[in-house]
Amino acid sequence: CVLCHCASRGSEVILGNKSHICLYEQGGLSQIGGVHPRQLPNNSDGTIDPADILEAIREDDPHYPVTRLICLENTHNHCGGRVLSLQYMRKIRKISNNHGIPIHLDGARIMNAATHLQVSPARIAEHVDTVSFCLSKGLGAPIGSIVVGKSDFIRRCHRMRKALGGQLRQVGILAAPGLIALRDMPQEMKIDHACALELGKALNEIQGLIVDVDAIETNMVIVDVSAVCESTDEIIGALEAEGVLSAACGKGLLRLVTHHQVRWQQVEKAVSAFQAYVYGAIGEARGESNGTEKIAYDPESPVADVTCEYDPELGSVAKRMKRYVDPGNVDA
Repeated sequence: CVLCHCASRGSEVILGNKSHICLYEQGGLSQIGGVHPRQLPNNSDGTIDPADILEAIREDDPHYPVTRLICLENTHNHCGGRVLSLQYMRKIRKISNNHGIPIHLDGARIMNAATHLQVSPARIAEHVDTVSFCLSKGLGAPIGSIVVGKSDFIRRCHRMRKALGGQLRQVGILAAPGLIALRDMPQEMKIDHACALELGKALNEIQGLIVDVDAIETNMVIVDVSAVCESTDEIIGALEAEGVLSAACGKGLLRLVTHHQVRWQQVEKAVSAFQAYVYGAIGEARGESNGTEKIAYDPESPVADVTCEYDPELGSVAKRMKRYVDPGNVDA
């Protein structure tokens, strides 16, 4: 999409320094398209200060590249699934209109943003010129992404996709689950978000783990594990051995993501896996310092000074989740 907006080499795009486009695409907009990225600081909530965007717009000067695009990301992946508010989107739209610069929204998880804001995706998209979003991720389809824009822009995208070797054949079998994802899955996202919140609350109760619970707005949980392991690779491997998948997202940080196959039973399983690892890590530390045996994890008899309010025997997460999964409580 960036290349279709910035058809002339030497164009410049304004984007956040923690955006997916900036961090995870090999600098493709420069490598392939000759587009210069003007990286501005992302705040912890995924926003870029409007004043910074305004200041970054280039003057008409032959020494400078030409500012041709502003890119936003909603929800914001590297900031933990944070949601850009409609008020913020309107502010950036006003800047773009005043300077005749289009906005592209990396909306890979726009359905999660819409669920959090309790609006239709169209209410978010009305503040930008083009949107890309995934049928996988929160919507749960096995594959697929969609670009939304005016017809002339879509025609340019078709040509660019062909030039980049992105043509697919016989895609009806892929389109079918995509249609199901669009039809059936958005209503599941409220439960996805509830599961993420309960997971974050439970993990934050475990000694040594830190979760900013107030920052959990959608289906992502960022866990600071720096106090319980020297390397995130160690805890990622231990969790995977227990059937819990996670990913590093910074020094000492793990990212956990909920989706339609993660409900309260899986939340309890994840919390138990973290408890087992933390108990083991503390036991190893005591053994090294005191010359005693490693303290084994025992869910029936947790060590008093490393336990937390969550108890797998009591099923506290399950009880808290009941208000979300009880068919009789559809308005929860």
